[in-house]
Amino acid sequence: MKQPALLSDRTLPTWIRGLAILLMAIGTFLVAIISGPDQGIQGFSLLGFLGRDLIYVAAALGALWFGRRVSRQFLARTLPLVTLLVFILVLAVLVPHVGTSINGARRWFVMGPLQFQPSELLKLVVCLGLPLTLVDGRFGFFRRVHPVVAWLVALGGAGLVVLEPDMGTGAIIVFISLAIVWVWGMERRWLQIMGIVSVAGAGLSFAISPYQFWRLADIYIKSRCNPVDNCYQTNQSKIALGSGGIIGPGPGHIRSAWGFLPNANTDFIFSVVGEAFGYVGTAAIILLYIALVFCAVRASIGARDEASKYIALGIATWFAMETAVNVASCLGLFAVTGIPLPLMSYGGTALVVNMAAIGILVNIAEHKGISTISMAKSLKPRSGRS
Repeated sequence: MKQPALLSDRTLPTWIRGLAILLMAIGTFLVAIISGPDQGIQGFSLLGFLGRDLIYVAAALGALWFGRRVSRQFLARTLPLVTLLVFILVLAVLVPHVGTSINGARRWFVMGPLQFQPSELLKLVVCLGLPLTLVDGRFGFFRRVHPVVAWLVALGGAGLVVLEPDMGTGAIIVFISLAIVWVWGMERRWLQIMGIVSVAGAGLSFAISPYQFWRLADIYIKSRCNPVDNCYQTNQSKIALGSGGIIGPGPGHIRSAWGFLPNANTDFIFSVVGEAFGYVGTAAIILLYIALVFCAVRASIGARDEASKYIALGIATWFAMETAVNVASCLGLFAVTGIPLPLMSYGGTALVVNMAAIGILVNIAEHKGISTISMAKSLKPRSGRS
C-alpha cells in the first residue's frame, strides 16, 4: 500500500493536533520552571499553582476533543444562544463588583482560584458565527441576519473589549472579522466604511485611555524610553532574549524566573524560550507556529463548504496575529499589549479556547468541512473494524 505523503490530506489533521499539543506541552513545562521561584517569592504554593495549571491543560484537551467531534447541526442550533451569552458576559465583566479589575483592567471573572476571561471566548464565537452568517442562508437563524449587520455585531463585540480596556484583544477580533469578510467578498464601500469606523474606534480608545497611545510612543520614540521606568519590561525582555546566545544555557538557568522579567510566564514566555534555548530555540518556536498557521490555511483551502473555509481562515488569522504581536512585543518592535502567545502562555481561558479552535480545525481537515455527523453517532464504533 502506498504510504501517504508527509503532509497530505490524510496526515493534515495529525499535523494540526500534534503541533498544537507540542506547543502546549512546551508552554506547560516552561510555566512550571518559571513559576517555582516566583511563587516562592510571593509566598504562594507552587503545588497549588501547578495543580491549577494542570486542570486547565486537562480542560484544554477536553476542548480539543469536543471541537473535533462537534457537528454542523449542533453549531447551527446552539451558536445564536452562545453568542448572546458571550456578549452578556463581556458586558457583565465591565460592571464593578461583578468583573474583577487586575492591573487596572476589568477583564476577568474570578471564582476562587480560577479566572475566566470572556473576551477570549468572543474570538471563537466570531470565527464561527460570522462565516455561518455569510454563507448562503441554509442554517436557520443565520439566514435572517444581513452580512453587514453581522459584521457590525462582531465589531461591536471588539468595541466592548476595548472598553475593559483591552485594545490588543479588540484589535485581534477586528482583524479576524476583516479577514473573513474580505475573502468572502464584502463590497469595497462597506470595507472602507468599516475601516474608517475601526480607525475612529482606535482614536476613541486612545482618548479614553491615553496610556495606550503613550505605550506605543515609548517604543517608537527612543527619547521617551526609560529602561528602568516605562520601558522596563521591554528592556528586560530583550536582555533575556540576548543572554541566551545561540543555543542557551538550558531551562535550569533562567534568570527571568526570579522576578527580573515581570509576567514572564504570560506575556513574555517567548523571551524565556530565548533565554533558555537561545536563538535556536526561538527560531524553532517560530517555525512551529508558521507550520501550524500553514496547516490551518491548508485546511481552509481543502474545505468543500464555504462556511468551513472561512472558519479555518479566521482561526489561522487569529493564531498568526497573536503570535506576531506577542513576538514583536518581546523583541521591542511593538508595545506590550497583553496578547498571549497562543497555546504556550499561562492562562486558563485562552488555552482552553485555543484548543477548542484547534479541535475545530482538525474537524474541518478530517471531513473537508465541519462534520455533518452528530456527536452521538460519531462516538459509535465503525462497522468492519475490530
